[in-house]
Amino acid sequence: MITQFLTSSSLKPINGRFYRRLKSIGSNSKLLLAVSWICLTTFVYSKEYKNELSFPDAIKKTLNSHPELKSFSHQYKANEGKIKHSTLATRKEINVNIEDFAGTKDYEGINRLQSTLSVSWVLENDLLTSRFNLANSTKGLIENDEKINRLELASQTAELFIQALGLQEQVKVINKAIKFSESAVKEINKKVIAGKSFRADLLRAQAELSKQKLIEEDLKHEIKIAYRNLAAQWAERTLNDAILIGSLSINKTVISFDSLKSQLNQNPLINKITTLNKINNAKLDLAIAENKPRWKFMTGLRRYERTDDVAIVAGFTLPIGGKNRSEGKVEEIKAYMSQDNSDHEALKISLETSLFAYYQLMMHNVHLAEILSKDIIPKLKEAQNKTYEAYLIGRYGYLDLKNVQDDLIDAHLTLLEAKLNFHLNKIEIEAIIGSQLFSTPEGM
Repeated sequence: MITQFLTSSSLKPINGRFYRRLKSIGSNSKLLLAVSWICLTTFVYSKEYKNELSFPDAIKKTLNSHPELKSFSHQYKANEGKIKHSTLATRKEINVNIEDFAGTKDYEGINRLQSTLSVSWVLENDLLTSRFNLANSTKGLIENDEKINRLELASQTAELFIQALGLQEQVKVINKAIKFSESAVKEINKKVIAGKSFRADLLRAQAELSKQKLIEEDLKHEIKIAYRNLAAQWAERTLNDAILIGSLSINKTVISFDSLKSQLNQNPLINKITTLNKINNAKLDLAIAENKPRWKFMTGLRRYERTDDVAIVAGFTLPIGGKNRSEGKVEEIKAYMSQDNSDHEALKISLETSLFAYYQLMMHNVHLAEILSKDIIPKLKEAQNKTYEAYLIGRYGYLDLKNVQDDLIDAHLTLLEAKLNFHLNKIEIEAIIGSQLFSTPEGM
């Protein structure tokens, strides 16, 4: 009896079916993602693979080396300069005033000269505080943007890693199919020689084996592309002969939708709107502070040349009018604050809707994978055995054997599709709630 292996299907398992969907998903930009907890169980590979790349390794490489993240260090430096500048008060002024000299008669020469040396300054403590608070609040916006950007890149890396891992899984399926087909060709050839089968069956089996080998070749090229795309996430061109380690196993832990919904406020986009509100509040405080009249004080010494006396002088200046100079600015800022509040509500509704959709898809894939692995695939394997036995004794034809083999390979591909989609749905959900769903298995 030939060992149970998968054979090929007329369905080509690349550039079609679930991989078409994977590529379309991968091309869409993710907003954010808490992907560091993706549930990928470690594979135990043979010791021949000296260079292994795990999921956390790929994420770490991306976050350490992706070119897009380098710009944030410059933004932080610029913001530090802005904060320093915000604490600078208006310069004090030294005033020198000379009066009553070089005139006529009694004021001829410098006999009646009066010279005044004074210092003037503006009271603006509240204005400086408002400027500092605004500059400091913009740092929070940079931090939030960096977090969103890092999560987007981690999300992209997660998808690329899963797709590459899926291709590796497909190669395993096709390799099993090739082994089965090679054994089948030998058995059919024996039957043809013995006159118990038609040569047409042998030709069909040989053609099927050739098709499988072409699919294997296609997959190898697809894997090279997937590896190149993954390496580009940390600005490299290759994985340096690394092999991806991980398994597309499904964690069946059930999390209620209400529990996920309660975590929506952790989404970084919502935090960004909160940060924008803080910035607008700081802008509002600054506009109000700028509208206040600034007291300007002056004090100094005056010398009377005629009597050789010195006196202290002091004074102040208070601007008048212009009470509502910042009124338009205040109204503008309040309008933006109202817009942010509206955006906050609209975003929560949108996120909740997306969360519901991805949750339903994730639970469907859990159910689909369970039915396929526990019910459909075992029955198809048994049907394959029975059909093969019947074929060997001449009770079934080659097409009967091929049909059940096609059904089995299709079931395995559908199971792989369900596992891939489960992880993609999970990534989307983690992106929406900004939190992990399942703990990471040991070793990942």
